[in-house]
Amino acid sequence: MKNISTTQKITITIILFMVVALFGYVQLYKYVRSQQEKLVTLEQELHSVDVVSESQQEVRHFLDETASDREEFNKYFVSIEDPTPFLEQIDMIAQTASTAVEVSELDMKYVDDDKLLSKYPKELQKEVQLILSVEGEWSEVYHFLVLLEQLPYALSILNVAFSLENEEMLGGLLKGKVHLVAHTI
Repeated sequence: MKNISTTQKITITIILFMVVALFGYVQLYKYVRSQQEKLVTLEQELHSVDVVSESQQEVRHFLDETASDREEFNKYFVSIEDPTPFLEQIDMIAQTASTAVEVSELDMKYVDDDKLLSKYPKELQKEVQLILSVEGEWSEVYHFLVLLEQLPYALSILNVAFSLENEEMLGGLLKGKVHLVAHTI
């Protein structure tokens, strides 16, 4: 092995250099390939962030655009936090109908299980139950009930019970209770 000529030494050196260069090229190719994959992943993430951002902007725009409509829609439901405007309207129509009305019971609760709407969560399904004590002549009580039904709220009259208190008056004095349920938001 000592008789290796200079040409052979150069050839072996070139072959070793080529093997090292080929190994380096393979490593460089793997590194570039992994960096490309990372760039593609980052590009996809940036695209998804852009899509989410665009969607958020669309939702904000939709919310801004529909704010007045939602405000109008909310007028048809009793607020569970503050039912005062609803009660004030009942008082106002009682005065209009010349009847004496008093809220004898007020209960804010979740809708009974048998009345739940399956497509909405139970937490969103609340109602205000009222029992009103009403007193007045037949025409006044009738006028009050008509006005109550025409209130711009989602409400249901569950029960109406009246009795004649004073037959001596023309038309008689009616006294009774009105049980109603108003849906809330």
